Amino acid sequence: MTEDGEANGETLPLRIEFTLVAEAEVDDAYLWLQKFGFKTAENWLGGLTAKLENEADLISTVSLRRQRAPDAPNGRELFLLLYRASGSGSSPWHIVYELLDKDLDGKPDTLCVVRVRHAAAGNR
Repeated sequence: MTEDGEANGETLPLRIEFTLVAEAEVDDAYLWLQKFGFKTAENWLGGLTAKLENEADLISTVSLRRQRAPDAPNGRELFLLLYRASGSGSSPWHIVYELLDKDLDGKPDTLCVVRVRHAAAGNR
């Protein structure tokens, strides 16, 4: 791997990390969704993982303008990603994330998930 995060000429996707709050929210959502069946919960988690991996891959390869999270505190750049688990008619899950430069090379290398909540839950 080269110093600029490339392996064999290809840019590596961002690492994905979760804050403790986001991990707890994913766990709570997964447990809640199990009430509708194990397969429902597994499909939701798999879809969430795929959505985040796709976002991390896109950000590492192209310059994107992303929607800013409306409730971000001043001075903190948070982005909002919508995830619909079961089609366009369902209420979305709000994934709030930030981009971090953990290796201090001037480029983001980590997509850190800060919050995961259902749109119907509001801003709790």
